[in-house]
Amino acid sequence: MIRFDNVGLRYGSGPEILRDVTFHVLPGSFHFLTGPSGAGKTTLLRLLFMSLRPSRGLIFVFGENVAKLSTGGRSALRRRIGIVFQDFRLLEHLTTWENVALPLRVMGKRESDYRDDVTDLLRWVGLGDRIDAYPEVLSGGEKQRAAIARAVIARPELLLADEPTGNVDPAIGNRLLRLFVELNRLAEAEGDLTEIAGNHQGLLQLKSELALAKIERARGDHDAAVRAFFKVAYGHGGTAAPDAFHPLQAEAIYAAAQLLEDAGRKDAAGKLYQELVDHYPASARSQIARKSLERILRR
Repeated sequence: MIRFDNVGLRYGSGPEILRDVTFHVLPGSFHFLTGPSGAGKTTLLRLLFMSLRPSRGLIFVFGENVAKLSTGGRSALRRRIGIVFQDFRLLEHLTTWENVALPLRVMGKRESDYRDDVTDLLRWVGLGDRIDAYPEVLSGGEKQRAAIARAVIARPELLLADEPTGNVDPAIGNRLLRLFVELNRLAEAEGDLTEIAGNHQGLLQLKSELALAKIERARGDHDAAVRAFFKVAYGHGGTAAPDAFHPLQAEAIYAAAQLLEDAGRKDAAGKLYQELVDHYPASARSQIARKSLERILRR
C-alpha cells in the first residue's frame, strides 16, 4: 500500500529533517510513529498525505509513484485517505454533525444519502448527545472524537493521525487509542483500513518500561518482573483492565501471565489470559492467550 525508498527531506538549504527513510506498509495494518517533538513525525505524515514532496527518494502510495502524479492524480489519491489533525481543525460555524458530514458534502453526495450514517457514527464515537453542538462548547476529547469521525466518514483506505492524543489528558488519550483499534477491527469486515498514528513521548516511556521489565525477568527475579510488567500494562500496579489498547500493554500482560503460570499461580495467570482474550481481541497475543487459558482449564 505504501512504500518509501531512501526518502530524504530538507527545508530550503537547511539540514535534512528526514534522512534515508525506507519502509513499507501493508493493507489492514496499524502503526505508531514514536519519537520526541521535532523528530519528524508530522513531516512524515505530510509526505504520506502528499502535501509535501521529498527532496530525494521515491514514495509510492496505493502503488502509485507520487513523483509522477499530476495535481489531479494526487487529489484523487487524497480522497482515499482520511487524516486527523493535531489541532482538530473543526469549522467553528458548523455543528458537530455538519463538521463530520463535510467530506461527503464536498464529494457532492446528497444529504439524504448520508444523514443516518453521520448520526450513527457520531453515536458510535460517543457524541450522540453533541450532534448539534458547536466546537466552542466541546471539550478537547470531544473535538478529537469529532475529528476522527470526520476522517473516517468517507470510508478511507488509509487513516493518518497526527498525535491524536497530544491535546487531551491521559485518560481521554487512552480511550482515543482504543477507538482507533476498534476502527481497524471493524474495517476488517468491509475492507482493510490501514492506520498510521504519530504519538509523543508516552509510547517511548512504555517501551523503556517494558525493556526494564524484561531485564528483571532475565535476572530471574520473577516477583520484580511481574510488578514491572504490571506497571507497563496498568500504569502503576493496578489490577483493572486498562482503558486503552496498545500492543506493548498486551505484551506485558502476556509476559506477566507466563511468569505467574511458571510459578504455579494458575488462577492469577488464568485471569490475565482471560483479560487478553476479553479486552485485547485485536492483539496477536489474544489467540496465544486463548490456548494458554484452555491449557490451564484442562488441568
